[in-house]
Amino acid sequence: MDVALKNIKIAIVHDYLNQYGGAERVLESLHGLFPEAPVYTLLHDPDMLPGHFRDWDIRPSFLNRLPGHRRHYQKLLALFPLAVESFDLNGYDIVISSSNAWAKGAITDSRTFHLCYVHTPMRFVWDWYHQISHEHNAITNLLLIPFLSKVRLWDECSCHRPDFYVSNSMEVRRRIAKYYRRHATVVYPPVKTDYFIPSIRETGGDYFLMVSRLKPHKRIDIAVKAFNQLDLKLIIVGDGSERRRLKRLAGPNISFVGKVSDDQLLKYYQNCRALIFPALEDFGIAPVEAQACGRPVIAYGKGGSEETIVDGRTGILFQQQTPESLISAVIGFNQSQFESRAIRKQAETFDQKTFEQKFIRILSDQYKAFLRQRQEDQ
Repeated sequence: MDVALKNIKIAIVHDYLNQYGGAERVLESLHGLFPEAPVYTLLHDPDMLPGHFRDWDIRPSFLNRLPGHRRHYQKLLALFPLAVESFDLNGYDIVISSSNAWAKGAITDSRTFHLCYVHTPMRFVWDWYHQISHEHNAITNLLLIPFLSKVRLWDECSCHRPDFYVSNSMEVRRRIAKYYRRHATVVYPPVKTDYFIPSIRETGGDYFLMVSRLKPHKRIDIAVKAFNQLDLKLIIVGDGSERRRLKRLAGPNISFVGKVSDDQLLKYYQNCRALIFPALEDFGIAPVEAQACGRPVIAYGKGGSEETIVDGRTGILFQQQTPESLISAVIGFNQSQFESRAIRKQAETFDQKTFEQKFIRILSDQYKAFLRQRQEDQ
């Protein structure tokens, strides 16, 4: 640990701990760097998290005391800004926020350095705003559109609260510059390449694989429609609100296995022909985990996939987010053209140790600069 970060009080703020995905894996690494730091979060559902989270000092907001907060937390959206602003962070030297939407809005005093690790700016009021409005009728939009506009104003106002931004990809850095007019330094999320390793055999099995939460923006439907036509075996790992709809849409060649253990996930990665990834993601940890296992990725060629996959060397990037474009990519996929060691080497650039070293260096440097500025201002 850098000497500048020893013997100082650090707190971590995370949006919500009622699901386990890529943002929570980054949080695990941050907490691993600062295991004594309490984690402030809007909502906390221990049953939705791995068991080792129970050993953490997790401090949820008042929302966690409201009836129905586990199953109907989205109905509490209007209270999220108030909840994140309710955290009393006085007395901490450093606050690290891990933010998809709300955590960056935590309020700190002038003596506290606030570094925000951004997984993405608030997408539902920026990137998806018009899409969301088109999904609802005119009567619903009479209430929804003004509400989203107010949330967007809060998001823009609260973007000035962090002292320094770190983004999880170039894609997210561009969004931060566009929406917040703030600079961000890129530090790619950590991937456990010491755990996700290739199997002994070079070639995969007889199935293609998807690993994702089953949410609308993940565009699992594109893969389901494509593989219905291809009539090739597809295994989908993960769960979410779209599961029932997608299962009704899927043919008998498509299997939904739900949530799996890390050991099971490793085997699925190691033995697949390729990972299918049709989402426009901020970064996308699953493609890197698959590559760490030496398996190629067939992905939509926008967003984080452009930064993690080398087209033609570690996978194939298709250019339209449609079933037809994915079908063309799968038909053109030749497993023998991909070499497992080269794919693995690409994934190693996103190793967890690399993340930790870069993050600590940036945090230390920026905290020192913050302290120097304070001295100059006195």
